[in-house]
Amino acid sequence: MPVVADQFVVEFQAIVNPGAVHHMSIHACDAPHSSEVVWDCVNPSSVCGGSGKRQALFEWGRNAPTWTLPDYAGIPTGNRPRYLVLQVHTPEGFQPASIEGQYTFSGIEVTMRDSQPAYEVGMAVYGNTGYIPPLVEGYTTDSACVWNHNITAPLIAYSIHTHELGKAVTAWIFRDERWIELARADPSYPEIIMDISHKGMHLIPGDIVAVRCTFNNLQERKVYFSSEHGGEMCNVYLHYGVPPDASADKRMVLCSASAQEFRLEDHFNEIPNKASDPTGDTDQAYYTKLYNLTDTSY
Repeated sequence: MPVVADQFVVEFQAIVNPGAVHHMSIHACDAPHSSEVVWDCVNPSSVCGGSGKRQALFEWGRNAPTWTLPDYAGIPTGNRPRYLVLQVHTPEGFQPASIEGQYTFSGIEVTMRDSQPAYEVGMAVYGNTGYIPPLVEGYTTDSACVWNHNITAPLIAYSIHTHELGKAVTAWIFRDERWIELARADPSYPEIIMDISHKGMHLIPGDIVAVRCTFNNLQERKVYFSSEHGGEMCNVYLHYGVPPDASADKRMVLCSASAQEFRLEDHFNEIPNKASDPTGDTDQAYYTKLYNLTDTSY
């Protein structure tokens, strides 16, 4: 689907055939990888064509509801004509049904505008490398990075993601020797993009964002962090506002640490006592009740 220059995404609505899809992502590309309507994109390089990089706009998973951005923010698609490419991840072994020659219908409805919002949306992704040992319960993996940019960024939303071993994902801001709770969630529930724009939270220079995931691995093998089936992930996707003239390094931040080499306890005098507890009065609890959501298998 081609898009014109200087447009801004303001809403995503998933349209899904239940059981056919467990997550989808949408990207802006200068050109698609293929001229076909549907193609195999297991290889990450098989999404966009040409020499341009793909721009991740949104990822939906596990029966989550829509994401509507606040009025003051939008996701830019670029200042030149581009394409939107939808990547659909199906359960392992799934064969798409054919109805009158067409694939099972699933997709994302995108709402866009052509006026410049006050903020454009940047994203920070926190994750792990390494592995989860065999036959462990309550195994924790951590990552943490300093917000070393010279801007104060309003926090808009976040989402979390693990595969089937994840039991809890939490994220915190460490500022002035105190912990500020950012996220606590159970990854077995639909992967909601949780709007926190109304909370008035910001990242300021010098803040540390720390993430912890908690896993149970009852298998007799190591489970490595990867996007492959059978691997694991520990991800927090943090969406924040940047001014329209912000540089590329402020718009996309990656923070990763080794599950074997990095521990929060080695860098802080104390850590939050709910760092592995997804329960209680959380954003996830609010949205779960609002949309009547239940836990779901991966």
